[in-house]
Amino acid sequence: MTRTLTFVPGTMCTQAVWQPVWDKLGDGLVCDYLAIERSETSEAFRQTFLTAAEHAPLNLVAFSMGGYLALEFAITHPDKVSSLITVSSSAYGLHEAEKKQRQSAIQYLKTHRYTGIADARLKQMLHATRHRDEPIKQVMRDMDAELGVETLMTQLTVTSERENLMDRLPEITCTSLILGGDEDPFLTVAQKQAMTEAIPNARTDTAPVCGHMVPLERAEWLAGQISSFHSSFD
Repeated sequence: MTRTLTFVPGTMCTQAVWQPVWDKLGDGLVCDYLAIERSETSEAFRQTFLTAAEHAPLNLVAFSMGGYLALEFAITHPDKVSSLITVSSSAYGLHEAEKKQRQSAIQYLKTHRYTGIADARLKQMLHATRHRDEPIKQVMRDMDAELGVETLMTQLTVTSERENLMDRLPEITCTSLILGGDEDPFLTVAQKQAMTEAIPNARTDTAPVCGHMVPLERAEWLAGQISSFHSSFD
């Protein structure tokens, strides 16, 4: 028996962020991709999920911003989500430092030519041991270049104001797995634990020696987590 998993990207990510994980998944799991990256409004992001779930509930595997949207979808449409895995996704919304960084980026992009994602930003999202990992950094550069400055502006603008979902996490009814890196600057281990405790049927695990980009930094670990999670309720 096969099970279809619907993978959701994060900010300025394409399906390339998931490719290393797909390459390591075992038999029995079929990978589908929810292309939210071209959505231009909050409503369009949400409609993409609704359209995908039109015929059957989804088994969601969602990264970063996509995970926040997946949590929101599981809260508002519990009948349309069979299972949920979030990776590096915070239910708290963006913290103030990240909001300010995004606002500064938006203002800068209005008056300057965009030359691609800065190395400092790449390093911010990666564990220190990955700062010289050129293959991973190149995947991130390539995704950024493919989507371009207009998509960057849209995503920074549309997705920056995120409601704190913590009080609503108990409304999630599906089996859930909350994952993240041990040194993610945007999601602490304590926050991840609090999210897990708030969701009725959830567990958590932490990728060792890992920053925010778990699908690229710890693809084999993540593939193992996904496979184990789904084999547990076959």
